[in-house]
Amino acid sequence: MKIAVLSDIHSNFGALQSVLEHMENLPDTDKPEEVWFLGDLWGRGPDALEICEWFEKSASDSSFRWVIGNHDLGVLHSLTPAQLELVKDEEVKKTWERDRNKLGTLPEETRSKQTILLDQPPVQIFETETIKYIFTHHVAADSDFTAAYHFPWKEVLLTRAIQFLVETEKKDRGLVNIYGHTHIANLASATCNGDIHLNVERIIPEQKYPLDPGKVWLINPGSVGSPRDRDSRAGYMVLDPHDRTVIFYRVPYDRKEFFRRMLEGGMTPDLAGKIVNADWPHDVPPDWQEHFRRTRMDK
Repeated sequence: MKIAVLSDIHSNFGALQSVLEHMENLPDTDKPEEVWFLGDLWGRGPDALEICEWFEKSASDSSFRWVIGNHDLGVLHSLTPAQLELVKDEEVKKTWERDRNKLGTLPEETRSKQTILLDQPPVQIFETETIKYIFTHHVAADSDFTAAYHFPWKEVLLTRAIQFLVETEKKDRGLVNIYGHTHIANLASATCNGDIHLNVERIIPEQKYPLDPGKVWLINPGSVGSPRDRDSRAGYMVLDPHDRTVIFYRVPYDRKEFFRRMLEGGMTPDLAGKIVNADWPHDVPPDWQEHFRRTRMDK
């Protein structure tokens, strides 16, 4: 069995459609049978209603599982005061209000189904004989959505997140925490024989990576609708939990049309440009900038 892992769609239906089409066209040996979504359906982009329709249909299928994201909580008025305090970008809050208003135009029956988002636990678990897979929006160490972003170059944060898994989970098998939120793909692992020895892989799209069950892993599939590594292509991942492998994919979509519709929806050109160009965080180290440039293929 293979699982497509998607995260952070952010109301970008064009990117989602391209990912779903790409999944459907994979060779039968690589085609996923299930889809797991790591949260953030809404916020940022203009396609709240189309994303809601896709989610409602998907959530009725037993092969689809999900956890809720912080932007979903923002749109649904369900962030705690501490979580809301961390949101400094007023433009992002405006996109929550816009999506909330759009969802409010739906029939009452459809609106009531939005509450199923909140009915899910913040963690989903899949276990094999050799590995326990833990699916979350933020890393498992940050169940309250209040910690810093666990980017692949944040080695101290990644080490602490792995230490949390070591201290809170049984040691009878490998541990893999698959998380979203950062919008940047990550493949970090550590051996934990007393001290934690961290290794962070520089991911190459469409390369298969084996998961050693003797290690603890932090894995991020990247973002479908709003990447942050200056590669504007949609990102997702296919996991084979039994063969213990992952493959990361990047898929092009019509970003010019997406940019046009963001402006049409009232977003500022500055924020729309940052989203459509996959602008990276301010603290990306030079070696990671060079890696992202080498792997970027959209010109």
